[in-house]
Order: sequence, then C-alpha cells, then structure tokens
Amino acid sequence: MAYINSTLYANAELLKVQAGEHPRAGNHPQMIEAASAGIQGAMESNSERANRLGHLQFRALVAGGVLYVAWHVIAIACQERDLVDHAGRGDELVGGIPVEVEPCGLKADGEVQWPDMET
Repeated sequence: MAYINSTLYANAELLKVQAGEHPRAGNHPQMIEAASAGIQGAMESNSERANRLGHLQFRALVAGGVLYVAWHVIAIACQERDLVDHAGRGDELVGGIPVEVEPCGLKADGEVQWPDMET
C-alpha cells in the first residue's frame, strides 16, 4: 500500500513540476526536464514493486488454498485408512514391500493423531 501511496504523491509532484509550479524546479526548462525524469523513474519503480508484491500475495493465496485442500485430503485418507480392516495383519504393501502400519486416530476434539514416525 505504501508503494501505491508513494506513486500517487509522485504523480501529484510531477504535475506541479510540469506546470512550472514546483518551488525547487521553478520554470527552468532543464530543471523541469531533470525533475520530471527522476519522478517518472521513481513512479515506475514503485509501480513495478507494487505489481510484484501483488503477484506474490496472489501466489501465496493459491499455495495456501492448495495446502489447505491437501491437508484435508490427508486427514480424510487417514480416517478412511483407520476404517479399513487390514485382516489383522497390521501391514500393507508399499511398492510391493510389506510395511508396518500404525493407524491414525482421532482425539476427542476431532484433531487427527498422527502415528509416531521415529521408530
């Protein structure tokens, strides 16, 4: 937001300079040209920065949405896995190799209790 406000302020100052009403540039043509070039450069820089930050914010929003959906898919898969009977074996095949599976559980508050993966 600061970059947008800075660009608006710079635009107002640019209009004063181009009209010859700015106190430091006055009516001197070379001062008006130099000040105009500097102000336009600053405005472009601020505008580009605000645009990049806006795109970054949108990407973060999309990534957050994807992670939120993935989190729920994992939670649902974990709950469904607990409902499936593994025929009393306690293992399943992962890539053709039997792997010990410790079931997930739900705590009383509805939060998923993940298995201990350190062992």
